[in-house]
Amino acid sequence: MGLLDLLKPKIALPPKILRPLGGLDYSVPSAALPDQAAQVATNFHFDKGLLSRRLGYAGIGSVDAGGYAVTGVAEFRKVDGTTRTPVRLTGAGTNTGNLWQYTAGDWAKVEFTGNLTDTLDGTSTDQFSMAVAEGNNFIFCQGVNNVMYWDGTADFAQLVASYARYLTAFADRVILGYVDGVPTRIKYSTTTITTWTGTGSGTVDFDQTSDPVTNLGVLLDQLVVYKESNIWLGQRTGDANNPFYFIRAVNGQGLLLPFCLIDLGIGHLIVGEDDIYIFDGTPDLKSIGGKIRREFYRSLNRDAVRAACGTYINETKEVVLFIPEGSSSTNSAAWVLNLDSGEWTKYSLGHTVTSVGQSLYTDSSDTTTWDQEVGSWNEATDNWKA
Repeated sequence: MGLLDLLKPKIALPPKILRPLGGLDYSVPSAALPDQAAQVATNFHFDKGLLSRRLGYAGIGSVDAGGYAVTGVAEFRKVDGTTRTPVRLTGAGTNTGNLWQYTAGDWAKVEFTGNLTDTLDGTSTDQFSMAVAEGNNFIFCQGVNNVMYWDGTADFAQLVASYARYLTAFADRVILGYVDGVPTRIKYSTTTITTWTGTGSGTVDFDQTSDPVTNLGVLLDQLVVYKESNIWLGQRTGDANNPFYFIRAVNGQGLLLPFCLIDLGIGHLIVGEDDIYIFDGTPDLKSIGGKIRREFYRSLNRDAVRAACGTYINETKEVVLFIPEGSSSTNSAAWVLNLDSGEWTKYSLGHTVTSVGQSLYTDSSDTTTWDQEVGSWNEATDNWKA
């Protein structure tokens, strides 16, 4: 036996430094946790196989929303490339909300048919559904006011005398979901989006089951109608009188969090009733929430699912899901999926996030903020409580 063998029991070995490159993992008890996984780490970011602190954020513009909640945020892009305008939508009750555009370095209200006063209704929990139709019209709804549209230059105006919670553009039409208080109904325009009667327009009721429509999407050349416990696909028929043919693609599983529907190109990320999935148009949903599923649903406030929202950040290839936890009726945490590694992390929030758009999000104190800023959290000028 050598001297080193004799000394081994007496040598204090340096502590093992763990790097949670395996992300968060709640699928096993803590005692059985792999060395590179974690259950308590927060506010870290995967970057080319390494870990770093997540980035900070900064405000956009100095004009707040008059004390009202920002419940919709997006970038309005025309297909001809002439317009790339950040927009935000607000609401806090009757005649308190409006459409805003970011122009000349700050936020400015867009008039509603000649009226510059606050004209939109809806509370801080009524998130807006938004899309671009005909390549040059920004369309939006929140289930309270009738559906509106804006061409980026003139005033915004009513698109149709119907209110809906969800909308999308498909087959040269505008498609509405959860329409006029009917939870299982969709409604569609003709190929002229301001015309909602006559040949080429209509409604479809998905009342085979009572669960409501929870959002609409487009997957390649198919319309996707998400319900809480079902997923339907719509295909073009070429018949002007009956332009769509629908089949049920998934039965018993659907979209629980309406505004956590994320288009990844390869499919839609959806938060279902018992797991987080990728839906690619086939009946076989791909589970991607396995490691965090138990903790995600344990902490989720199911009574506030319409508050949750999510987005995909191109620059970092990450999906961010803001959700209400515990008894909170507003979003109080963010779960982050890195698509390169397939691992999850979690961010704590210093603000209540009420809406999120591509690479930007908003908080309940009216400031619209970019999701990324040069520098880290401890260099940010705002308070994120990291």
